[in-house]
Amino acid sequence: MTFPTCFRFIERFAKVAQIDEQVFNLACYLQELTIIDSHMKEWKPSKIAAASIYFAKKMLQREVPWCNQMMIHSGYTLKQVRECARAICIILNKTTKKKQNTLYRAITDKYKTKKFLGVAMIPARMRQEALSQPKPTNELHPAAMPTRIRDNSDARMDSDE
Repeated sequence: MTFPTCFRFIERFAKVAQIDEQVFNLACYLQELTIIDSHMKEWKPSKIAAASIYFAKKMLQREVPWCNQMMIHSGYTLKQVRECARAICIILNKTTKKKQNTLYRAITDKYKTKKFLGVAMIPARMRQEALSQPKPTNELHPAAMPTRIRDNSDARMDSDE
């Protein structure tokens, strides 16, 4: 008898979500980082796998990072997956800290190779791009102003008053 691993769940969910090779490799990288973190023992392998796929799709800006099919096949809601994805994000941030970096170096080096499409370099590129963005000024900019789109449920609630 074998123990179900995150990788096996990622393989299964990858078919459901119809993800490409880059998303698959990034999800595998994210879940592999969780293996050596003791805080991740609270999560089931299936939830880590689902959250890894969700987080990978979000990082790569893919449309619909969490669809109904994934919810049906995994049994997890978007809220449940996001909670686990936040924990994975914390681990991913640790990979850049010099003290913690040695713990994750082997995994990161593995996923920097061509075989895995260099997906371990994606978070660093994203961080670099974010740092190179100009800081917002105090001036009001139309793009920065919040807009509220009312849906039918808001209209019904207003009419009930």
